[in-house]
Order: sequence, then C-alpha cells, then structure tokens
Amino acid sequence: MVRIREPLTAQQLETTTERWLVIDPVPAAVPTVAGPKGKAPPVPAPTREPGNRSARPLHSLSVLAFDQERLERKIVALRQARRPVPPEVAQQHQDIMQRSQWQRAQLEQGGPAIRREYMAQLERQLQFYTEAARRLGNDGSREAAKEALYRRNLVENELQRLRRHVIGLYLEVLGDLHVCKSKALKSSPTAH
Repeated sequence: MVRIREPLTAQQLETTTERWLVIDPVPAAVPTVAGPKGKAPPVPAPTREPGNRSARPLHSLSVLAFDQERLERKIVALRQARRPVPPEVAQQHQDIMQRSQWQRAQLEQGGPAIRREYMAQLERQLQFYTEAARRLGNDGSREAAKEALYRRNLVENELQRLRRHVIGLYLEVLGDLHVCKSKALKSSPTAH
C-alpha cells in the first residue's frame, strides 16, 4: 500500500496497492529503474563472466537481511491481527532465507574468486542504488529514493567491512611472512 501526498498543490491522499513479481536469475542487461512511483528499485542485474561457477546471482547480504527483516515484521503484524499470511509473502520470506543461506555457504566454502566476484557485485550494486536514489529523487518519488539511499548505505557499509577484513588478512599474512623471514635469517649459518 502506497500513499502519495502532494501538500503543495492540495491536501489529498491517494491510496494505491500494487504487486511486484521478481524472477531470478535476472538477465545481465543494464538495470533500469522503471517501477511505479513510491516503490523501491529492483536489485541490480548481475553480470556473468565466463567460467563463473555460481548459478545464482550474488546479492548484498545486508540488503537481503533488511528485506528478510521487513517481511518478518509484516508476517508478525498479520499474525497479530489474526489475518492469514498470503502465500506470496511466505514464499518471498522463504526465498530470501534460502538465498541468504546459499550465498553465505558459497562465500565461506568458495575460494578467492567468488569473494572477488561478490565484492565486484557489491560495487555494481552501490553504483546502481546511488543512481536509482538520484533518479527517483529527481522524479519526485521521495519515499522510493529514501529506500534506495538506505539500501545504498547498507551496501556501502558492507563493502567497507569487507575491505577492512581483507586488509586485516593481508596485514596478518605480511606479519606472518616477516616473522618467518626473521626466523629464517636467525637460523641461517650466514647470520651468525
């Protein structure tokens, strides 16, 4: 349910209910934001490199958690109101949980290639949500622009955490190499 209000022209409320269907995997075309006013932008389309092992597109785990939490709040509200949970809402929740679990397993078990692919996908999502927020704001879709900006911030924070983690690992490896080199130098016969 979306409420559109234009207080500058007249005090009016217009209520619109819309349904969206999201089908994965999305083709590797350039993503566009062409949804109804007041709706959040869709997730950007992933690009596929040859030799890519993952069959599913990679999404920001932070954005997935945000979407999952939103659906859980909706389900709780419906149950508290003693209303049935629509099957499509339950299915969306299940799909997000499965996607998140699958992706976590891929990132934990996969090698450096899937982590690089994930970071590259996060970079694309960051750019997509930045452009979407700007475009939606210019189109007057203030709420949708705020949501796109929130999603952009989630992706940006996730990228920063990943970069800090990668740098920390790199420094740890460098430290280990330095310790190994120092030990090797101390134990070599030419060092005495």
